[in-house]
Amino acid sequence: MSTLREWINRLRHNRGYGVQSPAAFHFVMHVLREGRHRYYSYQYIDSIAKRSKEYSPAHCRRLFRIANALHPQSILSIDNGRCVEQVLKTACNNAKYSATQDIEHFTAQLMKEPPAELLMIGDTPHYAKALDKALPHAKAHTAIIIENIRSSSEKKAWWQHTINRKEVVVSMDLYNTGLLFFDPQYRKQHYTFHFK
Repeated sequence: MSTLREWINRLRHNRGYGVQSPAAFHFVMHVLREGRHRYYSYQYIDSIAKRSKEYSPAHCRRLFRIANALHPQSILSIDNGRCVEQVLKTACNNAKYSATQDIEHFTAQLMKEPPAELLMIGDTPHYAKALDKALPHAKAHTAIIIENIRSSSEKKAWWQHTINRKEVVVSMDLYNTGLLFFDPQYRKQHYTFHFK
């Protein structure tokens, strides 16, 4: 697909056009896109982003909205920075949160009961191994966020392989961030958006 066609396709989906599933359409329009109503924590989220300089304020706001909409009871993150941890804890202050930079610790946390409902694979060299370890534990209500899916040609190719895996039901490419969902009640679908 040419770059221009890909860009047009992304913009079309940004506004919900071509998104067939009502649940996915709602997620695009009311979670991924920043609506007219500001969340109470945006000022704090912006300050986290500006202090850490890991991600933009817009990106941190989107992570906040995603986690807030999913309402996970438990979150497991493998990431080299503190920004994501602060954003996700703000979005889900009642959720049990565990973060690590170590793949062995991440794997051990996956074994705990109840399993984490939201998994964050952030800025880590262990992204491929982390996903391989996480997929056998994915349930219908599990969501996985993967950061920097375009950081290298190797990671782009890995992302393309990931969205075709049989375990993944719905995948969303937000340009730099990937989302994976596993609920078998939906048909396999991939969406592309242009959120930077």
